[in-house]
Amino acid sequence: MVRVQQGDERAFETLAIADYPRLHRLAFNVLGDSASAEDATQQAYLDIWRNLRRLRDPAKYRGVVLSPPRTGVLRRGQAAAEVDYE
Repeated sequence: MVRVQQGDERAFETLAIADYPRLHRLAFNVLGDSASAEDATQQAYLDIWRNLRRLRDPAKYRGVVLSPPRTGVLRRGQAAAEVDYE
């Protein structure tokens, strides 16, 4: 985790690969479509990468990984539900 916080992209990639299935499943369950879930998951990882350096307690990494993506995915799902297609 220290290496990730120092900007080590390979270390982040290792963490991202381990957590990808869980994040993608969350996105798919909310959005109901694989392409949208993929987009949301990629955006989540960009957000995590940008904010992970501010994490003070590495033990809280899992909460950090799930919280912003969950919020973003839910917002995206809500916005899609509000679109008027008529």
